[in-house]
Amino acid sequence: MRQVSLRRVGIGAFALSCALCGSSAGAAEPELDGRWIGGFENRNSVVVIDARFSRAPSLSGTISLPQRGEGGIPLHAVSQRGRSISFEVPGLQ
Repeated sequence: MRQVSLRRVGIGAFALSCALCGSSAGAAEPELDGRWIGGFENRNSVVVIDARFSRAPSLSGTISLPQRGEGGIPLHAVSQRGRSISFEVPGLQ
């Protein structure tokens, strides 16, 4: 599993590193809805990720990889458990 660091776009940034990070360990489950931007190192470059998550009607999301010209890729098996989130990107192994 690759760990990704993302920041929420808008007021109040949260970090997501395969686990949502907050300021206090005992805080309630962070709000996932909205747009998140970040990336990860891959060889000698940084891969930029633009992700959007929604809970309506159920937890779902899409991911865009701007450097590859790919956008709105639906995520599979999106789940949040406390401060952790996991999802599958179709076609990636």
